[in-house]
Amino acid sequence: MKDLGIGALIRIITYLVTIAYSFKVVKCLALEKFIRKGKTNEVKILLIFIAISLGYLVGQFLINLMYYSMLLKWLFI
Repeated sequence: MKDLGIGALIRIITYLVTIAYSFKVVKCLALEKFIRKGKTNEVKILLIFIAISLGYLVGQFLINLMYYSMLLKWLFI
């Protein structure tokens, strides 16, 4: 039971960290050039959605990488 809680905590922390990093990266994009004037709120919401999506994908990749690397020990038994 304790292992499930620790695994969930690791997943949550991984997702939050990758979303935060992806938000920093997405803020560097100059999307204002492609959006109509006066739509700054929509651009901010779009950046948040892109950051969440990208952060989730990167987090999922890292979690799967950790999971499958732990399964490699069964290859040598």
